[in-house]
Amino acid sequence: KKDLDPGVDYLINASECSGVECRRKVFDTCFDNAAAESDHHECNDSDMSGCPCCNVTSPTTCCDIHDPSAFSSFGSQLPKPSRVSQRSRLPKYMKGKYDYKLEEALLDRCEDKMVAIYGWACLNDHGAVVMTSAMLNRIVNCAHHQKIQTCQDLKRETGWMNSDQFGDEVLNLIQQHATPTTATSLLVSTPLRHRGVAINEELTAGPSSSHFTTIFSASGDSSNIPMKRRSRCSACGQEGHNGEYSTC
Repeated sequence: KKDLDPGVDYLINASECSGVECRRKVFDTCFDNAAAESDHHECNDSDMSGCPCCNVTSPTTCCDIHDPSAFSSFGSQLPKPSRVSQRSRLPKYMKGKYDYKLEEALLDRCEDKMVAIYGWACLNDHGAVVMTSAMLNRIVNCAHHQKIQTCQDLKRETGWMNSDQFGDEVLNLIQQHATPTTATSLLVSTPLRHRGVAINEELTAGPSSSHFTTIFSASGDSSNIPMKRRSRCSACGQEGHNGEYSTC
């Protein structure tokens, strides 16, 4: 492991080091900047002021720590990368025949793209590098849980850099080999009659009593109201009583 030179370390972290807090001080101390002698007269002895290029003058600006505004044009204005959307957390499952068919179809498509773009030699030497195995498995898993519906979903779930270029082809393969979903529900519900009220009444008219349900319509039409069956006497044939509990 290479050790960082102390002078370079002080220069980088001058603002954080107590007792330094100035980059020019680091140049003067660690790099002998203050010991430099000017030889501008030897370079141009015909001029009393000497050579202006070789004359060492005191700078008017110290460093970026003491004069940050003088160095504002040298700062880097790098834009912050956009926040990547969090991908879905998929539960574990057992792959079925449709998952294996989708995996095989994706692998064949990657090999075809590899040959079309880079040639057979590159496919034989490096394999289908258009899409990694881990990314292919991620697509199969997301397709099983129906997490990929658009190219944006594909890019968010996999981070594949070729999603914009080949995303439509992958979506077509997912739709062709998607696991069929059952259209019928396991729970069957019976719809209620519109604006109706069900009232259960029990007729206690002896041993032959039975349950009746009358549904009253909100429309007020009495023709839609079913009639209840009345008891009939077996002795006299009249309705409204039972011959077993009355004397005819």
